[in-house]
Amino acid sequence: DGTNSHKYIETIIKLLISLSRTEFITPTIYIDEPEIGLHPKLGEQFITTIHTTYNRYKKSVPEKESGKYSTPYPCLIFSTHA
Repeated sequence: DGTNSHKYIETIIKLLISLSRTEFITPTIYIDEPEIGLHPKLGEQFITTIHTTYNRYKKSVPEKESGKYSTPYPCLIFSTHA
């Protein structure tokens, strides 16, 4: 059902997002056909997880917020046939 590849990609993206928010680096992440080998429900969960992770580190007010920075997010590029 693709659970292992889903968790691997999810973990790497979470790590890169959190690092880019604290280390002031802006990585570019290329993911080719993430849906291959994934159950359709895991594909939906994957996109939801990325969205949730982005929002977790998003700065919502100009004042200081713990763990939230106004640095650029990593650039995510997906290639898919779906």
